[in-house]
Amino acid sequence: MGWRCEITYILHEDFIFIVTDKWKTTMADNERNFKLSKRDANEAPEGFYAVLKDNFKIPNACDACDARKLCQDNTDEWCLKNRCMSYEIIAFKDGKTYSRNDKQSVLFKRKV
Repeated sequence: MGWRCEITYILHEDFIFIVTDKWKTTMADNERNFKLSKRDANEAPEGFYAVLKDNFKIPNACDACDARKLCQDNTDEWCLKNRCMSYEIIAFKDGKTYSRNDKQSVLFKRKV
C-alpha cells in the first residue's frame, strides 16, 4: 500500500491537465480522505454553490450541474476561473496554475 508517485498529463484545447496531487493513494485511503475532507460550498461562481459530485449517482454528473451552459460556452475563460474538478491544471494561455482550494470534485447548483 502507501503512496503512489504518478503524474498524468491530459491535453485539452486550451489547457493541459497535470494531475500530480498527493491524494492518489490506495482506493481505501482515497475514500477515507474523501470522508474526512471538507467541501467549500462558497468556492463557486456568483449565484451558485458547490455540491460534491459524488452526491449524484448518474453516468455524467455534469448533466446535473446548473452551470453547465456557462462551462460549455467558456466565455472569458469561465472554466479556468470556476474550477469544478479536484485536480489542478496549467493553462496554455498564461502558464498559470488553476485549482479548487478545497481539492474536491464538485458541480454547481444555482442559489435560490
